[in-house]
Amino acid sequence: MNLLRGLLHAIDTLSLWSGRLVAILVPVMVVALSYEVISRYFFDAPTLWAQDTAVFVFGYIGLIGGAYVMRERAHINVDLFYAKMTPRAKALCDTITGLVALFFLSLVVVYGWRETMHAYNANQHRPTDWAPPLAPFILAICVGGLLLLLQTLALWIRNVHLLVTGEKLDQEPAAADVADAEPRT
Repeated sequence: MNLLRGLLHAIDTLSLWSGRLVAILVPVMVVALSYEVISRYFFDAPTLWAQDTAVFVFGYIGLIGGAYVMRERAHINVDLFYAKMTPRAKALCDTITGLVALFFLSLVVVYGWRETMHAYNANQHRPTDWAPPLAPFILAICVGGLLLLLQTLALWIRNVHLLVTGEKLDQEPAAADVADAEPRT
């Protein structure tokens, strides 16, 4: 059981750090877009690179940050019935929907990798004047899908354990972060 808890903790930590990493990209995107706006409208000298850079960075933020959002359980939920369910009933719903998500995310990873390799081998570029290569952007789909797959698997394991035993397997990741931040006496 300690091995399983260690695996879940490792996945949670990976999701936490991937979220923190892409959070650093938000100011990069803001700077690129601000530079483009100032350059275009104040100096009448639009850039070739700023728009593509912002699109790529925004994609990285959304794709790679998804696992962090799943870790924090911050994805949109329809709480009309779910909020009134018992923890075990929620675990049952989450177990069923988790299987669907795991299947879908597996496809995202497999086909994302295929498309990445195709874009790399075909030397595909974005159809703009700057024309950056597409393979690094498509790779983010694969990496983001894999991170989200792992975090969904961790959540699914926790839900199955709760469903079977009626007890939580371990502390929720967000709660664990708060507990680690509090001074110990």
